[in-house]
Amino acid sequence: MRSQRCLVIFDNVETILQHNDKSKSSYIEGYEAYGEIFRQIGEIRHQSCLVITSRDQPPEIRLLEGASLPVRAFQLSGLQKTEAQQLLQLKGNFQGSKEEWNRLVEGYAANPLALKIIATTIQKLFDGSISDFLKQETLVIGNIRNLISQQFERLSESEKTVIYWLAIYRDSASFAELRSDIFPPISPQNLIEVLESLEQRSLIEKSKLTLIAKHRAQFSLQPMVMEYVTEKLVAQVCQEILAGLEANADQKNLLFKTHALLRATAQDYVRETQVRFILKPILERLLLDRLLIEVSEKFTIENLLTQCLNKLRGISSLKTGYAGGNILNLLCQLQSTLTNYDFSNLTIWQAYLQDVNLHNVNFESSDLSQCVFAETFGMVFAGIAFSPDGTLLAIGDAEGELRLWEVATGKLVVNFAGHLGWVWSVAFSPDGQILSSASEDETVRLWSVDTGECLNIFQGHSNSVWSVAFSPEGDILAGSSLDQTVRIWDRHTGVCLKVLPVMTHAMRSAIAFGNFTEYYAIASGSQNGTIQIWDAQTGESLKILNPDRPYQGTNITNVTGITTAQKDVLKALGAFEI
Repeated sequence: MRSQRCLVIFDNVETILQHNDKSKSSYIEGYEAYGEIFRQIGEIRHQSCLVITSRDQPPEIRLLEGASLPVRAFQLSGLQKTEAQQLLQLKGNFQGSKEEWNRLVEGYAANPLALKIIATTIQKLFDGSISDFLKQETLVIGNIRNLISQQFERLSESEKTVIYWLAIYRDSASFAELRSDIFPPISPQNLIEVLESLEQRSLIEKSKLTLIAKHRAQFSLQPMVMEYVTEKLVAQVCQEILAGLEANADQKNLLFKTHALLRATAQDYVRETQVRFILKPILERLLLDRLLIEVSEKFTIENLLTQCLNKLRGISSLKTGYAGGNILNLLCQLQSTLTNYDFSNLTIWQAYLQDVNLHNVNFESSDLSQCVFAETFGMVFAGIAFSPDGTLLAIGDAEGELRLWEVATGKLVVNFAGHLGWVWSVAFSPDGQILSSASEDETVRLWSVDTGECLNIFQGHSNSVWSVAFSPEGDILAGSSLDQTVRIWDRHTGVCLKVLPVMTHAMRSAIAFGNFTEYYAIASGSQNGTIQIWDAQTGESLKILNPDRPYQGTNITNVTGITTAQKDVLKALGAFEI
């Protein structure tokens, strides 16, 4: 190589490399001499050229390569879309729209070898119709599966952990998200090494920063790799559930414990894809496996999951991980009733319970970190209202200010001055000439929309007035207060006509009038989840509406992992604490 100019090529060098659990590459026993060859060729001055192709980078190359050094490394990316299309057409004629061509090329990350393999399949089985092939909704078949399998089986346990998480995300994820979710936790140094190793082998993709939007780096899987890894995940989890969450001799950790199959805190579209591609396939496969092994009819999937759940009770989260949350999410997908279920003394992470009825469910002493529950409507501070004709907007604020704006121009029309505390509610009279406001200063005021003049001050409440409303004719005004009363006034004279007692514990409330043939009705909706209806003229209580509360009887005593605000919401929906 010194005396004559030579070109030496080593192809598929990854076949003599292996990885330890720290994602460090080394040579398979008996092939260590290749490392010395690469080192000497990279360090010694000569006039020849060595070309190495490999899915893994030999350790010597990593140390010696550099943009301005004799040893250089180039990561091969996929073809351009037009190039990929030309490559496929060398295999024959293909029919497809521009969108279908793009989906096909992007699905295989424009990998030339993968495209050549799948081109043969499309030609033989689908007569060149890309549309018919894409309708099968699968990318990983035949030799492509073998190619990905070869790479996957060479991964260390840490690398497989990250790959499985990226398959679960179904979308790009940041370094911080991976650090937060991976269980048991791994060090930042280890995660950096794993991500570098996976990127070098083109198993993951990293989004590029731009000058316009400098977002955090995001990592994701190529579509065909994601499909393969998801299939592996589903198959492995099913085996673990059927084995009763008992690890065999070859398993260090169970995927069912180390990975959340559904991320409750993810965006809706991500969570829906996790249900579609992970949770539902697991349940379908469990049902099939149960039939194949001729399990008793009584031994349903629900029984199987419940038995697994009971094995986790009272055990440290360090040993159970995500298993409890995974079981609960699977039970929810079975659409089985969870009434009277016992989830006490469990670690339940990442359970999505927003659309689930949990009547009389026991969560006592459970860790509910990162779980998502149903939400009550937030306490809407109704200090905002449009005029009847929609041209004006009235807004009250925490400083006691009340302003009137012109909607079309955004121009401030009137600044009403007088309230001494937060303006909680505002309402226009039916003719749009009068504006009423309710305030923390215990008063209701009437204002002229034209002049901004305060026309009247209605007093009598002994606490903040939370809501105000006009009758349909505009001659009656009602105010609801934290003093647990609704007062009804004659708008013209200011005389208090009625004082209606709101039921006990009905703190903040909103009111509205209804116009019936025989009488005016007034309804008060309160913080305790009830609605009370009266005859506005006689003051007679007509009806109390109590909507069903989805968590009625749910025990959340000593639950951890949720905030005080979340506990308050659960209680408002029927849960209780001892």
